[in-house]
Amino acid sequence: ESCCGMPKLELGDLESVQRHKEANIPVLAKYAKEGFASVSAIPSCTLMFKQELPLLFPDDADVKLVQDAMFDPFEYLVARHKDGLLKLDFKAALGKVSYHIPCHGRVQNIGKKTEEMFKLIGQTVEVKLTTVERCSGHAGTYGVKTPTHPVAMKIGKPVFKAMAKSEPDFISSDCPMAGHHIAQGMAQAGTTYAVIYGVIGRQIPAERRSWAMGVAAAAGSFGQFLMVPTESWLIGAFGWQNALFVLGCLALAIVPLAALLRHATESV
Repeated sequence: ESCCGMPKLELGDLESVQRHKEANIPVLAKYAKEGFASVSAIPSCTLMFKQELPLLFPDDADVKLVQDAMFDPFEYLVARHKDGLLKLDFKAALGKVSYHIPCHGRVQNIGKKTEEMFKLIGQTVEVKLTTVERCSGHAGTYGVKTPTHPVAMKIGKPVFKAMAKSEPDFISSDCPMAGHHIAQGMAQAGTTYAVIYGVIGRQIPAERRSWAMGVAAAAGSFGQFLMVPTESWLIGAFGWQNALFVLGCLALAIVPLAALLRHATESV
């Protein structure tokens, strides 16, 4: 058991990629030769074995064997359904589900297998499916690095909005990193730092206006910094729906605070 090597490939660390390949391929090739299929739970890992390693090591016969035996989980389940081997006697209704197709799932060129599976489930129990096919913004290690995390959140805003539109009972993504990123973005919606310079300009005397704007900018930046780990903790501890409720309650504090700034001062 070793990392597939995709994170190292994204960083250009080809020596580590080869080291992980040498740990994984002999084991997986052994099972492929015995006729077993292999399933990888993460789209990036599946893509690594299906496309990236065969491109990096085109003359390695074992890499080719693993490539042919590797399946996305729902690609495998749908294939078994076509063979008549998949039980569909589901009991629990899922209700409204917002499902996100990750980038590394799309580039495998296998079709929308998870969506197909949701529709199969919907033949037995209630499933109201919303499918969102767009980059979440996470982009591998890009979404977890301090300098690029805010950009990743900004890129993901259209996805966060689309996923939340139907007020789903469940949100889902084949990629757990994208799923966490989307849950964080949905919980953070409506709580970002608002531009209040116009209010400050009206309320604060000219001689103190620059100072007040500086304080507002610093407070807003610190608030954004503080909210990210707070939101992550809330989501992990209570789930994204409860986290969103808590943040919504906190946002109500804006109402009494805004009332304090309702009238302009005479000294402006």
